Amino acid sequence: MARYTLPDGRVLDIDLEQLSSEDKVNLQNWLAETYPDNFDRYIEKDIQGYTAELFKGIPRGGLQTLASSAEGIVNLFDAGNDSEIGNSLRAFQQSLNENKYIGIGEGYEDAKLDNFELQITDGRITGVTVVNPIAYRDFPNMKVQSETGYGARLRPIMSRTRPQGKVLQIVDCVGVVYSSEEVN
Repeated sequence: MARYTLPDGRVLDIDLEQLSSEDKVNLQNWLAETYPDNFDRYIEKDIQGYTAELFKGIPRGGLQTLASSAEGIVNLFDAGNDSEIGNSLRAFQQSLNENKYIGIGEGYEDAKLDNFELQITDGRITGVTVVNPIAYRDFPNMKVQSETGYGARLRPIMSRTRPQGKVLQIVDCVGVVYSSEEVN
């Protein structure tokens, strides 16, 4: 029996093993209609959709590469990486993913959480541990899709500062440094 706490505080106790695939889809769609800010509708993926995404991804990737290259050049001359031009180029790259013609189709977004470990308590995500801290420019697209649930949107708390590595060793050098001529 799985227990799910909904955004309005209601609690659902569901035996997922007793639900058919159709019932799970219906539940997902009901959640998406009732809580549109928290759940997505179930979308059936097929070979035609994957093929369309492949052909849309080619121009989108090319344009994003050009915009990213231009952003890199702009950031060479911008110490804080927050200039108007740099921000515009980042917004353009994001808009390509949302574009009506070449944007990522609904249901075909990247659903992997390879770099994160989820802590789940009573069917709720109570914490996330970043396995390999890396810098993200924008919010990573994080959605949960598993045997026991899918469609939840995760909103991370982020910082614009780069993650710092672990301190491996502290060396305290106190004293006079001699040149090789003084030692001999």
